[in-house]
Amino acid sequence: MVASIIAISFLFLINDFLLDIFATSRTGYDASFKENIRKIFIYDSIGCLGIALNGAGIDFLLGLGKTKITLVLNFLKIFVFRIPVLFILQLFIKDGATALGIMMLVSNWGICIPTTIICASTVRRLRNKENNIDTVSE
Repeated sequence: MVASIIAISFLFLINDFLLDIFATSRTGYDASFKENIRKIFIYDSIGCLGIALNGAGIDFLLGLGKTKITLVLNFLKIFVFRIPVLFILQLFIKDGATALGIMMLVSNWGICIPTTIICASTVRRLRNKENNIDTVSE
C-alpha cells in the first residue's frame, strides 16, 4: 500500500511529461489524445490503491494454496466489475475516456472489497485453528 502511494505520488509529479510522451506518435503530437489519456489516468490512479490491496490479498491467498478462490476473484474482476460496469457507464457517459477511467476505478475498488473480506475470513480461520491446536496440546 505504501509503495502504491509513493508510486502514484511520483506519477502525479511527472504526469505532464508522461502524457506528452504517450500523446506523441509518428504523426506528431495530439493534444486531444493527451486529454483523453489524462481523463483515464486520473480515475485509474485513484483505483490503484484498491488494486494494490487486491494484489496483496491475491498473493496472500496464493501463498496459502487457495488457487480456486483466486480464480473466482479474477473472474469477478473481469466479468462482474469490468465488462458490465463499462457497458453501463457507456450508456450514461458520452465521453468514452471518462467512462473507461471510471470503470477502472470502480473495478479496482470493487474487487478489493471481496478480496479483503475473504482474506480477513481466512486469517480468522487460521487463528481459530491455531488457538484450537494450542488448547488441545495443553
